[in-house]
Amino acid sequence: MSTKLEKTYIDSNVWFSYVTKGTYEKTYDKARNIIDGIIANPQSVVVISDLVILEMVSILRSKVVQKESFTDSIKSESRIADTLKSKIDLYTKEFLAKITESTMAKKLVAVESNIPRNEFFRRVVQIQRKTFGKILDQNFCPICRRPYKSYRYRGADYNDIQHAIMAQFARVNRLITFDRGYEFLKPFFNSTFEIQIIR
Repeated sequence: MSTKLEKTYIDSNVWFSYVTKGTYEKTYDKARNIIDGIIANPQSVVVISDLVILEMVSILRSKVVQKESFTDSIKSESRIADTLKSKIDLYTKEFLAKITESTMAKKLVAVESNIPRNEFFRRVVQIQRKTFGKILDQNFCPICRRPYKSYRYRGADYNDIQHAIMAQFARVNRLITFDRGYEFLKPFFNSTFEIQIIR
């Protein structure tokens, strides 16, 4: 008698923490436990979409550059840009290698992106119109952590909505993320799968 596999969609922020191994995020141990735990479990499989792959390439480029310690001006020290590009390239290769290895071991499946485009975007816009997160005070720069007075928005963005729709389409059991903005999406997806926000 075959047992149905538990399918878990992993959000890009979990993958980022996993691939960069704690260099930029304090959530590495959680990310490693999540991903390696699913891969080690014979009754479960990781689900990924092309959106996660494309977003990861972009996130690696922007976050690694933003979160790297500033040592000198790019203009005065040309090796800095080369060093950052090498790190980004290494992380990107490690991410793609993990996906390939897990796919070959039948522990990762890619979502077929054949949702009719008009239906997909209609659903994204429908949810986006009905959700608005919170506007909060912010008294520090999120990148350099220096005092800085401004406002910030916390809520689900269109990528989050697309991930949730892709996960729903793939009939996953749960979507795992570190992004608290997904809290605002739960009312739209609770009946179909669990959105699990790891803190």
